[in-house]
Amino acid sequence: MLLGLTGFASGLACGNLDTASAGRRRPDAGRADKEGAARGDAPGEPTVIPPAVEIGLCPPEIDDYAAQHSLPESEAMIAIAAETKASTEWWIMMIGPVEAGLLRMLVHLLGAKRVVELGTFTGYSAIAMAEALPAGGTVITCDISEEWTDIAKKHWAKSPHGGKIDLRLGPATRTLEGLPGPYDFVFIDADKRGYIDYWEACVPKLSPRGVIVADNVLGNGHALDPDGRSAAAAFNAHVAADARMQSVMLPIRDGVTVAWRRGG
Repeated sequence: MLLGLTGFASGLACGNLDTASAGRRRPDAGRADKEGAARGDAPGEPTVIPPAVEIGLCPPEIDDYAAQHSLPESEAMIAIAAETKASTEWWIMMIGPVEAGLLRMLVHLLGAKRVVELGTFTGYSAIAMAEALPAGGTVITCDISEEWTDIAKKHWAKSPHGGKIDLRLGPATRTLEGLPGPYDFVFIDADKRGYIDYWEACVPKLSPRGVIVADNVLGNGHALDPDGRSAAAAFNAHVAADARMQSVMLPIRDGVTVAWRRGG
């Protein structure tokens, strides 16, 4: 657990490592576990949310300062964040405004037109990326929860950018099988045990200058566990060993990896 990692907070640069309710399974954990079982994942690492505390990789006031001096949230993003925090205890799974700003910046700088998101939740990151797309661009976002994506759809419908979002309900691995490339930008923020499968499904379909961003690569600190058996550690090792790609890991919130094709 992160609380047992002495010096972890001081040893990394700024970001906020947010956690939520200890030992309790996400509402969709059973479905996520079934998808993992179908892939042949080993049991014993259920999809859970850690303790209801916020552990910063830098002090909260620094994180707030960074947000105040970064790309501001849109009205749609603010509304989604507010309803998510008011209506579900799982709001901590939503990315923060600084990370959302990073996604918006990357989508804009790439000139991306086709974005694939794995893990919609309540739609905050999807609308953020949609706002950065040009006219005619699309965010294809995948999730398995009707309850959470109903919040997303309500707010997307009020945004002038909502028409750019294409929601696909169902296991992401199956959706990706039927979703042809090229993908200009991919954001992975779904079932953590499925990250390697998502990576392998997306890399061959990347456009020549395509980018993959993966969230939660520190695994609430478990990426540093000595046994190296956490889903985050396995994914990070897989990415580092992939000769097709090059990447940088950023200590924003729970860790963000940005990867692109070698020679791209």
